[in-house]
Amino acid sequence: MLDDPDYFRRLANTLDYKQIRDLTALAIQHKNFEAILGMLKSNLYAATDALDTKEGVEFITEKAKDPNIKMPELYFFIRRPISEKYKKVFRRLTRESILKTSLKIRSKGIRGTIIKTVPYYKIGNPEFDLDETIQHNPLKIYEKRLSYRDIFGLKRERKKRQAILILDTSGSMYGTTLVNAALTTSVLAYNMEKENYGVVLFNSDAMILKKIDEKKPITTTIDDILDSEAVGFTNIHIGLEKG
Repeated sequence: MLDDPDYFRRLANTLDYKQIRDLTALAIQHKNFEAILGMLKSNLYAATDALDTKEGVEFITEKAKDPNIKMPELYFFIRRPISEKYKKVFRRLTRESILKTSLKIRSKGIRGTIIKTVPYYKIGNPEFDLDETIQHNPLKIYEKRLSYRDIFGLKRERKKRQAILILDTSGSMYGTTLVNAALTTSVLAYNMEKENYGVVLFNSDAMILKKIDEKKPITTTIDDILDSEAVGFTNIHIGLEKG
């Protein structure tokens, strides 16, 4: 039970603000992360009050090194009531957690290629293109006068992906759903950092978080996604239209 946040949430249901704040401070002192989550679920503001301290930040900073700790979930809990001073620290820890998750993803998605036909001697050792060589030199082949410079090859060049990431931030995305959606969008943005990609957020309205040709630091993009709010209703049409 001591590793179940819901156990501590049920335990704290009958406690007042000061008692929950004090118990959260005690959980920080005893390095019990699950108890802290339980207190946050019971009274967000009282538990955050205890986390909004030097001791709370130091504990979470140390705990964030554990790959099993879900920093995005914690951040989405406390991002409103936490002070701006420490919010930056928790957001940085969350961003670092997302980047670590991204590094574990082997697949980079579908990468297109452009195939060009070029003289073989200009590009060293490409794929040999028999059809192009025959098409350009039928007479030389017939007369057996084909030279090295008459041979054609195939040059493959990587084509940048073009993508728009569209994130639903409507009221129905509150809580864990928004955490997962924001985490997924952030991971995709990181993996497409060197590609052409844009990010659109939508609820009742839509806004462009990053234009497809905009040069924007990935850290700034992730921070903006993490600070998105779940409000309004789901207007899929306007999200797709803006995308």
